[in-house]
Amino acid sequence: MKNNIQLILVVETDDNAKTDFHYIQSVLEYYYTVGENKISFVYMGSKYNYKSDKVSNRINKYIKDYSILSGGKSKVIYFFDKDQSSSNPDDLRFNTEVVEYCNKLGYNIVWFVNDVEDVMLGIDRPTDQKIKMAR
Repeated sequence: MKNNIQLILVVETDDNAKTDFHYIQSVLEYYYTVGENKISFVYMGSKYNYKSDKVSNRINKYIKDYSILSGGKSKVIYFFDKDQSSSNPDDLRFNTEVVEYCNKLGYNIVWFVNDVEDVMLGIDRPTDQKIKMAR
């Protein structure tokens, strides 16, 4: 039995923009050797879709397919922008719900404070510039 794993990275962006994908993929390629392990991305299209049927079905399909094809295990990691949650009670409530959901399913979470662009580039960009900056 192989010790390979699949990392299923669940990101806020949609599958057209792929902004989070570009940043995360760059970090993975720079710091890690993926080797025979597999990286799979699931695009939520919005952080509020984190437990939608579409996202859940995609995660479960990746887990099942990888198990059948390689006999390997999968690890699910959600990536969220924390935004300005310290000042917004709705964001705080949302973040708590996300933590409870992921804990229940054994998923991990990475929080970007304030957002992925702030973490990766050290700057905040208007939404209309984020796709261009990521590529």
